[in-house]
Amino acid sequence: MALHPMKLIAQAMQEGKITEEQALLSSQQLGVNGDLQQLTSFWTERQWLSKADIQACLQALKQTKPPSKKPSSSSKSKRPIRTIAMQSTSDSFSAKPTDEQEPLPTIDAQWHPEEDVSKRYTEGVRLGSGGLGIVKEVVDRNLGRKVARKTLLKGDAASPKDLERFIQEARLTGQLEHPNIIPIYELGIMPDEQLYYTMRLLPSSDLDQAIYHEERSLLEQIKILQQVCMGLEYAHSQGVIHRDVKPANILLGQFGEVYLLDWGLAKADKQQGKGVNFQTEALEGTPNYMAPELLQHGDVTPLTDQYALGVILYEVLTHTLPFESPNLYALMNQICTQVPITPSQRAPARDIPEDLETICMNILSKQPQDRYDSCRAVYDKLEEFIEGTKEKQRKQRAAKQRIKEAKQLTKRYHQQLKQVERFYDLWREAKRDQEPWAPLPEKRPVWQMKTRYTQAKQESIELFRSIIKTYEQALEHEARNPIAREGLAQLYWEKFLEAERLHDTFGQVYYRDAAASYNDGPLTALLKGDGTFQIKTQPSGANITLFRYEEEDGRLAPFKLKTLPKRSRKSKLPMGSYLLHIEKEGYQSFKLPFRLGRCEDVSLNVSLYPKDSWDERYVLIPESSFYVGGDTEAQMHQPRSLQHEADFLISRYPVTFREYLVYLNEIHKTSPKRAKSLAPRIQQETYVTLQDGQYIPNYDTLFSGPITKRYPAGQGHEWTLPVFGITWYEAVLYCRWRTQQEGRLVTLPSEHQWEKAAAGADERMYPWGNHFDANFCKMGRSRPPEELQPEPIGTFLFDESPYGVCDMVGTISEWTRHKDIEALAALKKDPKWNPIQRGGGWICSTEKQIRIGSRLPRPEGSRSYNSGFRVVIPLKPTKNAKKKSTRAKKKT
Repeated sequence: MALHPMKLIAQAMQEGKITEEQALLSSQQLGVNGDLQQLTSFWTERQWLSKADIQACLQALKQTKPPSKKPSSSSKSKRPIRTIAMQSTSDSFSAKPTDEQEPLPTIDAQWHPEEDVSKRYTEGVRLGSGGLGIVKEVVDRNLGRKVARKTLLKGDAASPKDLERFIQEARLTGQLEHPNIIPIYELGIMPDEQLYYTMRLLPSSDLDQAIYHEERSLLEQIKILQQVCMGLEYAHSQGVIHRDVKPANILLGQFGEVYLLDWGLAKADKQQGKGVNFQTEALEGTPNYMAPELLQHGDVTPLTDQYALGVILYEVLTHTLPFESPNLYALMNQICTQVPITPSQRAPARDIPEDLETICMNILSKQPQDRYDSCRAVYDKLEEFIEGTKEKQRKQRAAKQRIKEAKQLTKRYHQQLKQVERFYDLWREAKRDQEPWAPLPEKRPVWQMKTRYTQAKQESIELFRSIIKTYEQALEHEARNPIAREGLAQLYWEKFLEAERLHDTFGQVYYRDAAASYNDGPLTALLKGDGTFQIKTQPSGANITLFRYEEEDGRLAPFKLKTLPKRSRKSKLPMGSYLLHIEKEGYQSFKLPFRLGRCEDVSLNVSLYPKDSWDERYVLIPESSFYVGGDTEAQMHQPRSLQHEADFLISRYPVTFREYLVYLNEIHKTSPKRAKSLAPRIQQETYVTLQDGQYIPNYDTLFSGPITKRYPAGQGHEWTLPVFGITWYEAVLYCRWRTQQEGRLVTLPSEHQWEKAAAGADERMYPWGNHFDANFCKMGRSRPPEELQPEPIGTFLFDESPYGVCDMVGTISEWTRHKDIEALAALKKDPKWNPIQRGGGWICSTEKQIRIGSRLPRPEGSRSYNSGFRVVIPLKPTKNAKKKSTRAKKKT
């Protein structure tokens, strides 16, 4: 008869060649169908035993003979019982004492085995009890160790059937030699006729405590179930069905040991019942863990134990039983007829792995044939999950490493962006201070600074790509890693905001979609962008109409939304660009554009001015904060910055020949020579002429060629041309005269005032929107080449800002004042700096020059066909009119 590998494991353990834990691992590796060759290879590969050690164990097994009931008559001599006992003691396995173990007692040379059972065992603490038995800790005086002793209850409480079951449990368990089954040492009868059997001292913890009261990981509990699978598989291979598998019958040791006990209800798998009649028979076992076929038909097979394993797995996953009811019959009906709620539905907060849920639901199938073939198959499925979990953990570690690298790169990227901005500013300043006609050696520092900027920009692009690649590698390891997804979403969101600020339509679409694809929640509100808006007027009671800007034919056109209630209240609005028309009887009407940024709260406080505060020549620009600069495509653009301006008036159109000649003729009255020096001209060509002692526009020098058909002589078109051919300082002198005439300060607009009046509140690139067309303003390509001449103000209707200021970027390029008003007031001649002109004017040929952000410095004293101006008037609020514009505050 072939030697069973389990006997070799037991022999090696008895001889102290392998530890108990190694024996357990050997049994699990061996499985049910393993052979000696597989076992010995497993040992030698791990260098637990040499081939010589294995051979010695095999030889010892061959020499071991079962003890005969009577002494052999062929024995040459009888050995005394003391010698036999001593030999047995010296040959038996004893574990090495640890710090927590008591050392084994020294064997006295005069030792005699105690044959009186009542004296052999010294009772200790009670470990537990069941329906029929009590388990106590006892000291076996013969072996000198602590064991567990189970005794049957005395008296009438023990029926013949109880006695039979007790003996069967002891004998059956004793026949099952497996690391996951408690070994039985002895079965006997006490002097008082009470049955008992001894076994290994049981651990104090069980799986029920582990599930509901201990903080063990899911992986630890799955490994425990794997060991239970192997214990059951071994029992099934020996033809034994446990029939009462439940967490309370699975004991857990300190060092990873798992024991399946309480085999009192065990039966051979050929024993089939006829169902359970609860009127005549007691229900044996624990109903919650009974399989449907056991309750319906009394069928007892290995798949009956497997179903109980499924119930335990369900408990591990959900911390609840699949079926529960205080009524036994209701519980049985649920088990036999209802499909259990899936673990993920029962306990959604526990993040239950899908693979484990599938395994669990398969085991809990109503029909046995729909379950796995064996408990070993369950073990294998759980092993696949564990290996998958290990691979998942490996991927998680790899993803974590990639994320760490991506975060470091992101930090460098943001630092690099600051470097790019710094080098760009240095290059722009160097370029600004460099004259175009300077010798090449003097331009070298400018080129070097541009190279540094270009290199820094290239490095920032490479860093961005590296971050994206690294985060994507993290997602290759762990597809739904929330940190990697958030990192990508945030990175793309930053690029989207940059594209939005630069009016890069395609960039906005790409980066917004990319950010949305990785967004798992934090950007949801920002992507939607809704905000709130509120306006108060001083005095109150104004009629306010709300418009929303929408794209139409290449322009941003206002579309009416609603009339706001006179009582101020917050309104929820989508993010976007809006326009208010504000009217009140007895007060000036005006337009107020505002931008509702992403998830912002905008609160506007505006002052109303009496009807006689200004005439139709002016447009009110209400107080607010606003952004200027930032358009990198504009000529000599400035960096983006947040500015604030109080209420001011700006002339609706550039100053015309009609307006300028009123001033010139006033000067002519007292100083003809001075008036002549202030006349609009380019070199020797003047655009005005004296007639009857008054300067008038000279039609013949202002209009010539085919354009005269468009603007015939004699219709006064020359009077409405924007004045040009005057220097910056002459424009300043005109403002001083207007100040004296009107009794309030009149100046050239500052660059910030001009840009605010042109752009409104939404940082648009052109007064009409963000798309260019030569027909939208008067510029070099608006007419055929032969008609390239100035044209009257107001001719190009689309060149109008949200406030209603006209001809801002076409028609004429406009002088702006120096920021130092006091220095400006003290000037008595052209300045030593180069004043800045804004607006492209009629002569420019590229859309780049037409952009609101474009700037052009002009040398002092220069005159041009394209140089004109408009004026502004700072306002003071009326009494008790507190003006305040609270720019958007972020909600998120």
